[in-house]
Amino acid sequence: MMLVFQIALLVLVLYSLLLVVAVPVLYSSASDWSRAKNVILVGSLLWVLMVIGVGVLSFLK
Repeated sequence: MMLVFQIALLVLVLYSLLLVVAVPVLYSSASDWSRAKNVILVGSLLWVLMVIGVGVLSFLK
């Protein structure tokens, strides 16, 4: 179970780093704002679910 938690935490950290780069780039691109808005929304929701999942795994370990 500890390995699953560590992998989930690593994925969360890497995804967070990806969002740190991707979100400002998407905000700065003026073209196709509706698509960028949807990508940011889905990416943020996925991040929240990952944080909750890591929290649950942390509680279970």
